[in-house]
Amino acid sequence: MWLSPSRPSLRQIASFCGEVGRVAQAPLEISGAACLSTLSACLGKGVIIPNAFRGDSTKPTLQTIVACESGAGKSGVFGVTMASMNNWIEEERSQFLDKESHRIQAKKTCLEVEIQKLTNEAKNKQNGAKNREDIEIALAQAYKKYEDLKRSMGLPQYMAEDSTIEALAVTLGENGKVGQEAVFVTSDDARQLLATLQGKYTNGDVNDNLWVKGWGWGPHRQHRRGDGGSVDLQAPCVNAFLMIQPDLMDKLAGHPQLMNSGFLQRVLLDEIEWPLEEYRDPGG
Repeated sequence: MWLSPSRPSLRQIASFCGEVGRVAQAPLEISGAACLSTLSACLGKGVIIPNAFRGDSTKPTLQTIVACESGAGKSGVFGVTMASMNNWIEEERSQFLDKESHRIQAKKTCLEVEIQKLTNEAKNKQNGAKNREDIEIALAQAYKKYEDLKRSMGLPQYMAEDSTIEALAVTLGENGKVGQEAVFVTSDDARQLLATLQGKYTNGDVNDNLWVKGWGWGPHRQHRRGDGGSVDLQAPCVNAFLMIQPDLMDKLAGHPQLMNSGFLQRVLLDEIEWPLEEYRDPGG
């Protein structure tokens, strides 16, 4: 578990946030937002809070954007807060390779042998046209299995930064094959990421539907002609913690498409004024 071998108490979290702020010389608002967002990402889809009054449920998903000027300690807080999660990701990847690599490699070798055998049979002139047609169909199916298997050898991506919606959907689909349809989008300089969300690659049209669905775990279906681009997500979970400059916060808050799409109603916007020259180290 993050922060502690057992469940972290509120006192532990508050103490950690305070120490991070002291070391990074940053306000508690930054370290607190970073810690809460990371804890939300750690929960993923593992917790659902029933709401008997509404007949619905509440998810622990947080999508947070923090804005503050350069020099407020963003990078210092980000590095320390994300260190534990980065270490956990490396451990998970190592375990995934230990458990899956030998099994997948054995299947890959069998398919390579099958493909070579079918290729030789297709070249055999003694086989009739009808027989060769059946062999070519079997060969195409074997190639598809082989490509699918190669894709399954990729490591799960638990964190993302500057991704298009299409690439993020594929990442969620791959993660769902080995665990949860969940991802943590995080950056200590999210200008490019938010430019993509606002339509950098879509002629200015906002492309935030997966963010909105990922907040409430709504189904998402993406169909692309390119190999590997189509994905059918049952309940994607997208947590986010992004840090930006104040000028970009103003653009986001005043963006009509983001308001109408529901993005701004779900994301937590926090603009922090932090006069660095007035900071005094409480431990000094």
